[in-house]
Amino acid sequence: MIKRVRLIPFMVGFLTSCLISAAQVSQTSLERRQTLGYFADESRIDELLFNISRKHHPENFVIRNVTVISTTEGRAVPNQSVVVKDGRIAVLGPSASSQSARGLRTIDGAGAYLIPGLTDMHIHEFGSSSQHLLNLLEGVTSVRDMDGFPWTLRMREAVNRGDLLAPNLYISGEILNGAPMGPYARVVTTPEEGGAAVRNDKAAGFDFIKVHNIMKPKVYEAILDEAHKQGIDVVGHIPQGIKVADAIRLGQKTMEHFKGYILDETLTISHEDYVSATKGADVWLCPTFSTYRNYLRGADALRALDLPEMRYTSWRDRIDWKKQADEPATPQTQARQRILPMSEQIFKELLLVGARFIAGTDSGGGYALMPAGFILHEELRIMQKDGLSPAETLRTATVNAAAAMGRSAEFGTIEPGKRANMVLLSADPLLDSANLSRIQAVIVRGIVLDRRDLDSIGERIRAIYDPHPAPSTATVATRDDVEQMISRMTSLHEHGFVFRTQNIILLAQVLRDESYPAEAAKISNLQ
Repeated sequence: MIKRVRLIPFMVGFLTSCLISAAQVSQTSLERRQTLGYFADESRIDELLFNISRKHHPENFVIRNVTVISTTEGRAVPNQSVVVKDGRIAVLGPSASSQSARGLRTIDGAGAYLIPGLTDMHIHEFGSSSQHLLNLLEGVTSVRDMDGFPWTLRMREAVNRGDLLAPNLYISGEILNGAPMGPYARVVTTPEEGGAAVRNDKAAGFDFIKVHNIMKPKVYEAILDEAHKQGIDVVGHIPQGIKVADAIRLGQKTMEHFKGYILDETLTISHEDYVSATKGADVWLCPTFSTYRNYLRGADALRALDLPEMRYTSWRDRIDWKKQADEPATPQTQARQRILPMSEQIFKELLLVGARFIAGTDSGGGYALMPAGFILHEELRIMQKDGLSPAETLRTATVNAAAAMGRSAEFGTIEPGKRANMVLLSADPLLDSANLSRIQAVIVRGIVLDRRDLDSIGERIRAIYDPHPAPSTATVATRDDVEQMISRMTSLHEHGFVFRTQNIILLAQVLRDESYPAEAAKISNLQ
């Protein structure tokens, strides 16, 4: 994923701190000042998120005369009223009989369709604070972060307190792997280390345990065994050398990217009878089809780069994505381009035996051409194209997501007592999942973002990310830019804003290398 030592913008969030020592050696002053320019832009995004979070608060309200989509039954129920109080659904019933909404704000739902908020079941928070807002713009009201750290737990606390306007966060512990991955993962090489990691993550408050590609079978078994004892699910990759049938037998709850079905070592489909192993199994599969965009080159990549949603990504990212588009496809890239058709083949085979799917994207993890929120709709488009009905497609991002995380009592359907995470649509999603992007309003924890609010947020993101004319090369930060960035970030810190620790470490290092020692010290204090 990371191809150069130069810290181009889309890399900064993902695994960047493991490049610090290399960057000290090989990054030029020009590249460091470009990196500072990136961080200056992102400090404006952080400030935007903070200000938007202070503006919007939960309300008590009623949506009248709306068609409610039952995700469990796959049917539309017309002429309903939904009353929301204290961030939860209080009443659901026929509009004519609703008596508990007197004095509340009324939202006219005539001609509209109400669905549960969408869930992206595979994201990373390493990227930009803009991903919180972009997810909400596209109806994503819950996410599952697949590599947790202390700062992601603090971010979850800020969301739960109402201090941060973002999707609800469900967070795995730090990735467990048998080989070093810098700060991205914790190395576990013995059963004892694996068991201890599970206990530590459970005690720290993480929601899941995540395993990765490289792991000895005995260590993997010890992790699953200890997780069972601790009452916490194991999610993630099927490690190399572990059969699908064994991962299912040992109790791994969700499986990402069709790892194990597709062999990492050869990037070919396994010869194991994974269809029989998966049939009837208590397991959820997260294909992450949409990562195919990272491997596009040439005209295909340029077409993706020209999609309207790219205007909500940093122009700095787009410069680098354009360079990537112009690169010839190496044999490795060509091999990875075959992952999508292999994944679609496996999906169709498993669909025939009733396998259970959840929708996730891997957004926020440094992949090109994958703006948060928008990319979930691409994932759902592919699922419908490959055989799911619109109702089944919707379930992957709602009721299935809740069930896969053991959170069915919290969200996934529109029912009294559940969290008020909903999306108001102008077209019927049971006719075509493309209608899931026809958004009139997004409701998260009882906070109403109507179309005017959503458009305003989008415009403010574009004001930072999409200047006109956009520079053709990455610009550098001036001393004034650095001083304003430091002032902005210090103020945000004083108000409790949660920064990504890896980014703080990197920014402090770059400042020191560019002869800003006092500023570097101030940034280091933000940890």
